Amino acid sequence: MKKVSLHSGCLNLITSILFAVIIYSCTSNTKTNIYVKDDYRAISNYLLQTHKINLNDSIDKLFVLTENGCHSCNKKFSELVLENINNDKSIFIITATGEQIDMTPFEIKHNNVIKDRHITDTALNILNETKIIYFKNNKIDTIITLNALQLEKQFEIIHNRK
Repeated sequence: MKKVSLHSGCLNLITSILFAVIIYSCTSNTKTNIYVKDDYRAISNYLLQTHKINLNDSIDKLFVLTENGCHSCNKKFSELVLENINNDKSIFIITATGEQIDMTPFEIKHNNVIKDRHITDTALNILNETKIIYFKNNKIDTIITLNALQLEKQFEIIHNRK
């Protein structure tokens, strides 16, 4: 009997640790003011050097659409991107390849849409996940990185924020 309870005790401990790791990884990724001006500068330099786009005060949002992470989150986010694609105050970086997301709507040329499948090869890890980065006064103000557990709340925040 003791061997069974010891074994089940270890199994319960391992299960609990695994569950805690999963919950921790799925917690809200809405972050405010944790990035420094250097991150803004790195994004700005990358856009200028690689895509000849000047990140200035008139740009207040950067949408990053990837196929990393939650598949259904990325599909829903692609719809949000399409709803906002004509917003002159936004830039859109699309790294998706079309394996999970229909890329047909992104074939139309827009000056504020960047298709960059090589951005994951750079040191800009901040752009490796689907998210919106809000800018204010030439620095990062807020970042909303999508996750399945908070998706409804995150979309509500995004839709309500002008």
